[in-house]
Amino acid sequence: YMAKEAKRRAELEFGVRSVRSEADVVRRREAEIDEQQAQAFANIDDRLAVARSEARREIEELQREAEARVRAIEEKSRADLAAVDAEFAQVAEKTRTAIATEVSCRRDGMQAADERLARESDLRVRAKLGATHTGLLERRMDTVCKVRETQAREFAHETQRLETAAAALAALGCATAEAH
Repeated sequence: YMAKEAKRRAELEFGVRSVRSEADVVRRREAEIDEQQAQAFANIDDRLAVARSEARREIEELQREAEARVRAIEEKSRADLAAVDAEFAQVAEKTRTAIATEVSCRRDGMQAADERLARESDLRVRAKLGATHTGLLERRMDTVCKVRETQAREFAHETQRLETAAAALAALGCATAEAH
């Protein structure tokens, strides 16, 4: 009976050692899994940090590009307005010169006609001068209308530029908000 009991005890001790050995293996495996998870989380944190950094750089680049575009639009608008002003000044000067030249020629013609012609000729010359003056006034009015149309187009371009800038700033604000 003792031999049986010793054998049974030896089997139980072997079973306990086996269970302890298996428990040690399980604990080691749990430690490995914990370490792998910690490493995986560290890798994810590293990738997230890199992604955040890249996103910040991209946002900064987009901001710089948007600011550069806004500056370019503003510069172009200023240049366009300056060109319109210069064109208006040229047209106005040409009109003034043409009017002055025409008026001067007509005055000279009238003086010579007064000296050479009788009253009837004088009346015809004055009628022609009036027609020329009216024509010049009409041309001047046409020129002023064209300048106003050009200014209206430029104001529309300026409004569009401001709306574009506002949209760009809104997009920039959204991007910044999403980044946070």
